Amino acid sequence: MVVTTRSRARRTEAPLLTLSQCVFLISVVNVVGKLADIFIVALGQMPTLLLLMNANDVNLTLAAAANVSLLRFILIGIARRVMEDCLYFFSGRWHGKDIVNYVQQKKGSIAVERSERLMRRYGACILLVLPGALTCFAYGMAKRGSRRRTFLFLDALGAALRVIVFRGAGKGAKRVLRTSLAQTVVRTILKYKEIALTIGGTLAAIGGGGVYYYFYSRA
Repeated sequence: MVVTTRSRARRTEAPLLTLSQCVFLISVVNVVGKLADIFIVALGQMPTLLLLMNANDVNLTLAAAANVSLLRFILIGIARRVMEDCLYFFSGRWHGKDIVNYVQQKKGSIAVERSERLMRRYGACILLVLPGALTCFAYGMAKRGSRRRTFLFLDALGAALRVIVFRGAGKGAKRVLRTSLAQTVVRTILKYKEIALTIGGTLAAIGGGGVYYYFYSRA
């Protein structure tokens, strides 16, 4: 009887934020993240601010290459990612059925459904290899295993692994760019940037179309 009471209490816990407040905070996070992407060149001179605005994989790599101190890099990177993940987790936990329409508008209904299928198939361990908004949202909505302590532990561990990986990637990229061959390639690309952008855009479009066809049209 005690276990049943606790289980019911967990399912009926009162949300700390209303639906509109969750939507507002998610919108703010998305806008700030987009601004970081738009002004990434300028913010690259302020890598700490860039991480605070959006600690995605690209920004982690840039901040590592910009010689942000290891302690600051790890603390800010992990904290920023976990805070955003918690927002999606608790939004899904509190208002899953009501907020799903908003998430589908931003991320796409297919993406939400695939995240839910991955969560049902692999459980909470998916947080270690595929952290992010949709995964955290799906875990918050999950009827089984959506314990806060489990989520915080696995999400923080997944964020730490990702931050460490891209710390190494940023340092490695910086060493590569220091070589004469890499500098020659960069100068050549800048000299013929219009041609490079055209070729790169075409290849990206072809690759993106292929990925879309393989993963989505076959669903």
